[in-house]
Amino acid sequence: MKKDYLNIISSVMFVLLLVIPLPLWLGLSAAAPEGSSLKGLIDPENTEKRALAEFPESVDAATLTADYEAYYNDHLPFRNLMIKSYNATNSRLESIYRRHVGVILAGVFYSGETDENGNEYMFPVTSDNELVLFGRDDWLFYLGENSLDYYKGTNVMDEDEMAEHLERMKELQRVCDEKGIQLAFLMIPNKETAYAEKMPSYRIENEKRRQGVFSEYVNANSDIVYVYPLEELEDGKKMMPMYFKYDTHWNMAGAFVGMETLYREMGLPTEDVENTIYKEEPSPASNGDLVSLGGLDPAMYPDDVAYTFSYRPELNILTFDNTQTSDLLFSGHYKVTTDSPTGKSLVMLGDSFTLSIMNYMLRDFPESCFANRSDVFNIKDEVRNADIIVLESCERLDYRLWDDVDNLIEVLSE
Repeated sequence: MKKDYLNIISSVMFVLLLVIPLPLWLGLSAAAPEGSSLKGLIDPENTEKRALAEFPESVDAATLTADYEAYYNDHLPFRNLMIKSYNATNSRLESIYRRHVGVILAGVFYSGETDENGNEYMFPVTSDNELVLFGRDDWLFYLGENSLDYYKGTNVMDEDEMAEHLERMKELQRVCDEKGIQLAFLMIPNKETAYAEKMPSYRIENEKRRQGVFSEYVNANSDIVYVYPLEELEDGKKMMPMYFKYDTHWNMAGAFVGMETLYREMGLPTEDVENTIYKEEPSPASNGDLVSLGGLDPAMYPDDVAYTFSYRPELNILTFDNTQTSDLLFSGHYKVTTDSPTGKSLVMLGDSFTLSIMNYMLRDFPESCFANRSDVFNIKDEVRNADIIVLESCERLDYRLWDDVDNLIEVLSE
């Protein structure tokens, strides 16, 4: 009899655990004041960088159960609270291992030795989803897009591959020359390459790495302006950080140095970052895309630093049109006009790194257009009428650049 009672009690408790959360969540959602801490904990807003599963609109016997399960998992009451709690616990456990256990183990196996960057050995540790790598001094690094291959120098192109890519670039240069367009390439170093000293210990196969080798090849075998500002960024970081600690991107200081290096190679007027007025302010760890990407608890990380530069404040922005084509950080294009006296128009085709450098460069031209490289067919007129075209790419996305070169040739040849 006692066993029967226990079974009944267990069954009732199980049902209550399934049933109670939904009405409790609905009641708290309705009663919690907007902006309150309680509202923040139960807010059903999507905080992930993906689309949540939608309620099935049609019935398919083969996938019905899986579709409903996916919808329920993505809209579970108190889901954001559970994710936040999990991330906080996981981040604390990771921190204990990385800062204490990992250090002890590295000391046992590599006592007195240093890695190829001259640092004490540090075992690589990644986030649960293996998209974020934990570096030294709380620096975070991106592991997607084969970033480690770029860092270790295991994907350096052979001469035949480099020659093939260079021929396509030369063809684009020829088309631009015929139309009186100045062409330049800007290849932005990966954060891992620019801040190798903050990386955990890895064996480096080629210290020049993929883009270091390719940029030397381009400069030795053509007169194409191909800018890979690694040395300039390494010099710049002696004065201030060039990249965000918790983000994949360079900060406004890094973008400034990148722009000045590009301008110098193109023969355009430059300004020294040391002589430019700027201010710094704290940037919460929650602003970093790697924190959210890795499912990390931002409370475990101190604030980063953000810089704001006063660049050519005497020039005024007259129009600023933004046409975005998706929810990505940078899609579509921006069209800007200013009262700059240079008399030249600019088109810059790039990725999300363009957003930072755009804040400076738009002031240097009376007409400019900054577009995602995939949007080139939507700005044909701007491309054909440009005086200057810059193709920008982040180092880890360089493999996409060759199709963009072909697309640009097609637009200019029509």
